[in-house]
Amino acid sequence: MVPTESIAKAHFLLLLIQLTDQLILLSNIYLFFISAIFAKILTYLIMRINPTTSGPGVSALEKKTLGRIAQIIGPVLDVAFPPGKMPNIYNALVVKGRDTAGQQINVTCEVQQLLGNNRVRAVAMSATDGLTRGMEVIDTGAPLSVPVGGATLGRIFNVLGEPVDNLGPVDTRTTSPIHRSAPAFIQLDTKLSIFED
Repeated sequence: MVPTESIAKAHFLLLLIQLTDQLILLSNIYLFFISAIFAKILTYLIMRINPTTSGPGVSALEKKTLGRIAQIIGPVLDVAFPPGKMPNIYNALVVKGRDTAGQQINVTCEVQQLLGNNRVRAVAMSATDGLTRGMEVIDTGAPLSVPVGGATLGRIFNVLGEPVDNLGPVDTRTTSPIHRSAPAFIQLDTKLSIFED
């Protein structure tokens, strides 16, 4: 026969083990909720300190893909981009910075060819003087666009859509890409007419 004292000790140990299991389970649940609350607080604090890290408030520059000039041959630039961030053909690329003499550089290029190995070939729309390998290049994500409409009649523009006739700025609310499909045949007008301002 088993003494009553041994049965009581075994019962007590069994209850102690069950209680320990329950405490471990509760502590794991407690730790999970504490870590979830801590993560939410940390996310809130990060967004308060630097609100442009994600979400709809991302700045325009952060949305753009950055590359680097790999080679310059006259008006032709080869630009390397991060894997998976290649610009489309006809996208406008902008090179901004300073040359070795400290002069401001602002050159717009247009992607003409995808070379492979995360490189594109682009043609500069102005002189490439002062550009060097390694300079940062911004993919605008859009093609070169110029103003269109009545405000452009009688005006002279360069290929970037900037007026070069010294008659002041142009209303640029309506723009169109320089590469686009021809109008449909039914949109064409066969009558002779004079374009007037």
